[in-house]
Amino acid sequence: MANAQKVRSDMMLNVDQFIENATLEGLISAFFNFSIDRDGNFEIVSSYRSSKFTSIELTQEIYQSNNKLLSDWSGIPFIIQGSRHICKLQRSKRIYTPSQFITTLYKKIQRKGTEHYTDSEFERVLLLGLMGLRGSADPKTNFYAVDVNRDIQTDEYLDYIFKLLTNISDVRQLNLNFRELQQQYKENIHRRNTQIRVNLKWFSELIDYDLSNVNIYKHEILQCLKAEISLKREKDDTENGFMERLVIYRNKILNQIEENDQNQLNLQVQALRTQLGFVNASDDNMIQNRSSSIVNIAKGLYEDECVCCKDIYPLESRTFKLRNSDRFYLEIHHVISFSSDRNGDQIDNLVKICPSCHRALTKNRADEEYQKSLIRNILKNSPSAKGYVSNFFDDPTDEKLVNYIYDKLR
Repeated sequence: MANAQKVRSDMMLNVDQFIENATLEGLISAFFNFSIDRDGNFEIVSSYRSSKFTSIELTQEIYQSNNKLLSDWSGIPFIIQGSRHICKLQRSKRIYTPSQFITTLYKKIQRKGTEHYTDSEFERVLLLGLMGLRGSADPKTNFYAVDVNRDIQTDEYLDYIFKLLTNISDVRQLNLNFRELQQQYKENIHRRNTQIRVNLKWFSELIDYDLSNVNIYKHEILQCLKAEISLKREKDDTENGFMERLVIYRNKILNQIEENDQNQLNLQVQALRTQLGFVNASDDNMIQNRSSSIVNIAKGLYEDECVCCKDIYPLESRTFKLRNSDRFYLEIHHVISFSSDRNGDQIDNLVKICPSCHRALTKNRADEEYQKSLIRNILKNSPSAKGYVSNFFDDPTDEKLVNYIYDKLR
């Protein structure tokens, strides 16, 4: 065990300077692994403990090696404090609250990730920053899991997590384990944190080597479990629903369940369990038979309207009804069309538009001013899309956003 080391105030980084100079690895590490200390400052934490899955003892030498690996990979100057690697960030007038911190981090992640990384590169950094610092392997449930700190768990934070995790190439491999529906939580016996989990076999095959660049102890655990993990399976098309579960958790569970009395709570929990499809399943094996692709999420979440022309034309004059349905056919349109190696498949970069407007927004197809008018309508009618595009500017104006989207039409 490493010796405890007191963190002096002169060892703190200024939060503004940290965010300005941070790499993508550092930004993502901070986003998923920060907490608030007793003085209200921010601290980024990596923690782990001895595992029964390896015979290797945690030693001072291992902690020192991991501290250097993690600092080199993330660009964050971690120090060892007990069994943790930490970096303290002193809050500023501009970034004073947790909300301001995560919002600033999120915007910087969007800009750096989109402009400088391919989808594959971004995914690997995202998974390593999410799981590599505090996550752990559980071969029994076939998950690699990390807790979401309840003290910073807000609607806003979950929304940002939701949007970032749409960058995972196979969201079927993700799982959200919210404890509020478990009996021990309901009876106030043991209230554990919500967990984000990823299929262990899929994670191990994708991230095994990368993990060795961050934490040799955690990498050794995966090596010791390699034979057992090889017998596991990845999720298939019948076992998905992470995004739907996160939406339901965000909208119907977080900060709401505790407001009800016990009878109301039991009724609400039963209804939610039925809706989620695991009434007769264990909380660790929540199987659903719904598609969780980000496009299907957008189809389900967004109103059936064209954000380009809904204020001009009735919908029925611009499209048609689907067979055996009362719903109209609408396209899912990328507001920002990225290059071929960047899909931009994030929920707030998607909108519903009619086929006519979708065709009109093809590069060089329609008159420039007409295309820009459609883009203005998107920004007017979709606040989430406008917020997403604004992430790429320090001082966004409507015209800057319109021109940026127009220049990226494909």
